Amino acid sequence: MIHEVEENKMTSLTDLKNLITEAYQLFSSYLMGDQFEVCHGTCCLQTADGELLKRLPVAQLNCRLIYEYLDAAESMDKFALAQQIKHLLPKILELLIQGENLSHSTEIILNKCYFNLENAWETKEIQFMQKFALAFFQYKAIYFDENYSLDEYITMFHLAGLDIQPLLDEWVLLLTHHSALINLANMLNYWFYNGIYNNSFADHKLKQIMYVWIKNSEHQNIILDQFLYALEQNSLTPQQIETINSASYHLY
Repeated sequence: MIHEVEENKMTSLTDLKNLITEAYQLFSSYLMGDQFEVCHGTCCLQTADGELLKRLPVAQLNCRLIYEYLDAAESMDKFALAQQIKHLLPKILELLIQGENLSHSTEIILNKCYFNLENAWETKEIQFMQKFALAFFQYKAIYFDENYSLDEYITMFHLAGLDIQPLLDEWVLLLTHHSALINLANMLNYWFYNGIYNNSFADHKLKQIMYVWIKNSEHQNIILDQFLYALEQNSLTPQQIETINSASYHLY
């Protein structure tokens, strides 16, 4: 039996904006520094853009500048890169909740963070990012376009080095919400085959995590119960009915 998340505990856009304010405070002591930890100059990050990244307050940086930095090839020093990204992180997260395009693929937006790199991040910083990831995912699960799949955010946070298990557990709890349910069905249809998660960005560890999660018998029962309940309400479009019926076969 699934227990619906209480409405007064649901993440709102205001909650996310408050987390952005917290991020600016938490990472305020970090500077861009004189040396870039990404490719810059004649290729990748252009010299003029680099000067703007150094000169402008982080809150004033625009989406294009952040995109160019994130898209540039990274240096070999992952520790130094993680320290530099801390300066930009509040703006990255702010643009993320605004739905801005920060990369050609959502899955790799945060892959320069290396949250799991030993000694690169303080405990309070990781705790904040785990809190942000859960709140952001919960918000997206309810308000996200049902024509896409939430798993791109699961993959994004995983590749960044965060623990995605709380997000997956939350997804099961959120299946009483139409968008979260249809998104799960889309993911099962598009990315799962014989229980294997085949997203092109998924590494071996992520595939293992997703396999264990989707093959959990309790989770499967909850998912099927919610699929059946949705079908019984007679409020789905023919395409949604087909999506759910097809997704049911990918659970086993």
